[in-house]
Amino acid sequence: LFSLRFVPERSERNGYIYGKRRIELPTPEYIVFYNGSGMYTDNRILCLSDSYSAGHGSGCLECICKVININRGYNKVLMEKCRRLWEYSELSAETEGNIGKGMEREEEQIQKKISKGKTPLEISEELEEELSVIERIYADYMRE
Repeated sequence: LFSLRFVPERSERNGYIYGKRRIELPTPEYIVFYNGSGMYTDNRILCLSDSYSAGHGSGCLECICKVININRGYNKVLMEKCRRLWEYSELSAETEGNIGKGMEREEEQIQKKISKGKTPLEISEELEEELSVIERIYADYMRE
């Protein structure tokens, strides 16, 4: 848990954020769209207190995370309502399928070409990729 923060609108307190009267806050929701492997249900609830040494429900702070599986075949109603999310799910599934068939991620292709002594400019031309992208990966590879 990195940060929980709420700054009330100035108009709610006429520019003064401190006061004796309680102000109403919107109910927060913490949602994660999950597209990894290993989740075989549409939704899952995770609780921060599950990680506490004293266990679930202990301590004075709880954060509940709603995990929504956006892999192909899950949450069909949501996918029907949000075309962009469905497209992302399909793209992810196709990409993972291609990797499973032996296709490499672009970064892996670039690293192989670097290890064979190719320059960033040569790699950029071969893969038809922006030189700045190749140079960034090249710099990271050379640091390793």
